[in-house]
Amino acid sequence: MGLEFISEAEYELIYGHCNVNEYISLKYLIATSLRKVGADINTMYIIQPTRPTMLTLINLTDKGCSRWTSLLKGSYVTNNVRLMEIKWSTRLQSIQSLNFWNQCYKNVKNIFFSNKLRWFYYQIVRGCLKTNYIVSIFKPLVNAECTFCGTELETILHLFWECTLIKPFVDECRVVINRKIDFVTEMDRIDYIFGIRNEEIFSQLNYYLLHLKYFIWINRCNETPVSVQGFISWFIFEMRLDQAHDNDNLFFINDLIFALS
Repeated sequence: MGLEFISEAEYELIYGHCNVNEYISLKYLIATSLRKVGADINTMYIIQPTRPTMLTLINLTDKGCSRWTSLLKGSYVTNNVRLMEIKWSTRLQSIQSLNFWNQCYKNVKNIFFSNKLRWFYYQIVRGCLKTNYIVSIFKPLVNAECTFCGTELETILHLFWECTLIKPFVDECRVVINRKIDFVTEMDRIDYIFGIRNEEIFSQLNYYLLHLKYFIWINRCNETPVSVQGFISWFIFEMRLDQAHDNDNLFFINDLIFALS
């Protein structure tokens, strides 16, 4: 069975008013055009397109696919977070609790005194800080070894804790600063990387550790060696900037500046 045009009466029933002359002319034009390309409307058979099931499901709600997007996004984000935590557990060789990770995310929110430190800390927690090792995965020409020692892969853990040039620098900073103001205690790598547990991220010690790691990072980016005196001078400058921004919550800054100056 071939195709045929609906009548003028059927057209008006479906679409409303119909100009009969224009409709007849249109039908004639279509039929003539089809014959020119070797087709005859009386012998043509067309299988109507079907709507995919997924498209039908997506359009079940008034807001289209927004609800489905939210569901898929939620699953994607959850999986990413879980994989990130597994990777960190592998690197640290210990599984961290849910409370630990919740504290890390709370820390991100509570770094109110510096957006650059907030973004820096967030990248550490998510394990996506662009160290040489991570960059080399996407850019094979980039050397994956540590910028400072050049002997091991530059991962986050190596760069800030394991590097044979950075570890002595961190220890020396602790000794020198404790001569002036005694507050830097010995700590394990988890406290050092993620912040002292059971303390706010803006506590005096965590504040210091954030700046110490960031100083290492900017020297790594500039490919310049680290020095204790260089760090102290830079730290004092950064504290004075924070002091002008918020002196109420960072009440210890005055004492630190006075002691280190």
